[in-house]
Parts: sequence; C-alpha cells; structure tokens
Amino acid sequence: MAKKKKQKVDRSKRVTKKGERQYPGRPLKEGNHADADYYAANFSKNLTRLRKERDLTQSEMAKILGVHRITVNRLEKGKHQPFLGDAKRFARALGSSLDEMCADHDRR
Repeated sequence: MAKKKKQKVDRSKRVTKKGERQYPGRPLKEGNHADADYYAANFSKNLTRLRKERDLTQSEMAKILGVHRITVNRLEKGKHQPFLGDAKRFARALGSSLDEMCADHDRR
C-alpha cells in the first residue's frame, strides 16, 4: 500500500476558532540581511510607541488587527517580523504609514 504524501500547509491562511490569523509573521533570524534586521528593529519599536500613544493594550490592538495577542507581543519584542501586507495593515490600524513604521526615530 502506497503512503500518502503530506501536503504542505499554507500557514499564512491558518485561522483560529475566533477567526484570528495564526501566522501573520515569521520568526526573525538575525544576520540574514543587515537592512532587514534594521527595519524589523525599527518596526517593533514604532509599533510599541504608536500603540501606547493611542492608549491601546496589546489585547485591544490584536482585536483590531484580527490576530492573537501573543503575535502583537512577539512583533513588539522583535522576535518576529511581519509579512509586508500585514505590516501595512498594522500601520493603517495605527493611522500611520509603512515608512513611518520602519523609520528610525531615535536618529532625529
């Protein structure tokens, strides 16, 4: 009897029972690309800053975005970096642009 071949699962489309996307980002592997590391670090700082400026908790932010609270936490801590489409969605939800989300505000 032939074994069934496992199908690859598109993790970007997995959702939880509540309809939240389970994988809106991927783990950050430092050292792969210097520019990507730089922008991912800036994104996480700015995500935290903008969320706090709007007086939102991580849970409230997650509910607005349709993701899990742990995902917001991982993005803010810089453990994950978002996919481009999700980064745009985060920026839009915070009333910002993707450029502002990736800018280094400490250098100004």
